Amino acid sequence: MAFVPNREFDLFFSYATVDNEPAIPGRRETCWVSLFRECLLKAIGRKLGRRELVREFFDRTDLDSNTPLTAELERALDQSALFVAINSPAYLHPDCWCKLERQRFLSQLGPPNAARAAQRRVWIAHLDEVPRAAWQNELFPEIRGVEFFLKEPDTGAVRSLPRGDNYQLFLDRVDDMAREIVARLQELREIAPAPKMAGSEPARDRPKVFLAQTFGDPQGERMRLRNYLDERGYLVLPNQEYEEAHYEECARRDIEASMAFVQLLSPVAWTPGSYDIKQYQMATAARKPLFRRRAPEADLKLSAGPQRDFLAGPDVICAGFEDFKKHVDQALNDLLHRPGSGDTSFKGIPLVRFAVRPEDRDQLAPQLISRFEQEQVLYEELVVTESFAERYKSEPCHGFMILCSASTPLVTPGQEDPLRQRISECRQIQMGLKESARRPVLGVMYWPPPEPNWSVMLRSSALKMHRIRADRDDEFRAFLADVRKVLV
Repeated sequence: MAFVPNREFDLFFSYATVDNEPAIPGRRETCWVSLFRECLLKAIGRKLGRRELVREFFDRTDLDSNTPLTAELERALDQSALFVAINSPAYLHPDCWCKLERQRFLSQLGPPNAARAAQRRVWIAHLDEVPRAAWQNELFPEIRGVEFFLKEPDTGAVRSLPRGDNYQLFLDRVDDMAREIVARLQELREIAPAPKMAGSEPARDRPKVFLAQTFGDPQGERMRLRNYLDERGYLVLPNQEYEEAHYEECARRDIEASMAFVQLLSPVAWTPGSYDIKQYQMATAARKPLFRRRAPEADLKLSAGPQRDFLAGPDVICAGFEDFKKHVDQALNDLLHRPGSGDTSFKGIPLVRFAVRPEDRDQLAPQLISRFEQEQVLYEELVVTESFAERYKSEPCHGFMILCSASTPLVTPGQEDPLRQRISECRQIQMGLKESARRPVLGVMYWPPPEPNWSVMLRSSALKMHRIRADRDDEFRAFLADVRKVLV
């Protein structure tokens, strides 16, 4: 889900393909647009507390000149909160299809220039020097941007940032842009109405379906299927683009968390990486129900080797898109209502809300989430700026969990201990409920337990508190047993 409610994406990156070609052949780290995008997203993530809070659309398709926008691009533009343009001579070339992206997005902002500027939904990164009148004429006069180049005073030569191994000025300007974007995203989040899910159910209560990422989708079928499943009440994963360095790890996590695996097969092999085949292998290893579709018009003779075998697999459904869509809907419905599945409506399942320090998040949270998934327990991770009290007031839960690493400071001289502050929040919620049976259970889990400081956490007046060692499954299950009693 995007950070801004009722939006599928927070940021849409618009750029000319030539501007993302490696400056040094074969050196992907010299692809300017990719470098800028990654640095900007990390800077935004640091300011919000979590990288995955923001969802962006970054299209890698190289469309020919004057090619109409695909349905997927149109949908992404319509569903994006902010538009980030990488300005350059190539970006403003009249034959570049980026012009269609600009026109599509700007059409949502209305014709008056003043109205467009007031909405503050367009940001520009100037990769090269372009006359101001040229790029403002393509957008609107009041727009401005951040220059990612230097102009030598003597020669007038323009040099793009960063220069050599000196990234500081480049990163400073990225940070300036990130600060403005975060401020605007937070404003849009506050004024936007709460998103309405199918059946008015919270996103975490919805059954998860993994819709495999596809290499090449000129008809926009994957986006159409994603929207269809979303309307049918499913939470479609992945809900953000994976970083390449952690692609397989993230894909495996989302596949294991899903009730089924859906894949639209492309006759074009995903090179390099073979991620279409890898996603399928992960789903097979996880023993997930598979629903894979090949278009009837796909010519297997054009493929060879592993890709041909992949397209002609015995589990592949050769059918039209609409027929496959209906088949998947019926099959998923049958899975949900299969006797003994335990997933008929996701009602009557306990919800545990947990918190962890941002610096410990990547190490600790995945381990806890995996346990919750195995035990069929709903979970929600607090954003670093949220409190248990705030979330409980808007939506009650059945249990709280605080994750602590061995490096977590239990006592901070001169200031309030953040862990004790979390425990105090839970205790206040418990004490505010008259019925003791309805009081949420509190669990404090260590990964691993810091033995010398173990007794410090025991001195708490919180009610129904469990001290849980990471290596003791019996203690974790005892905590969940008490959580389930709150639900009854």
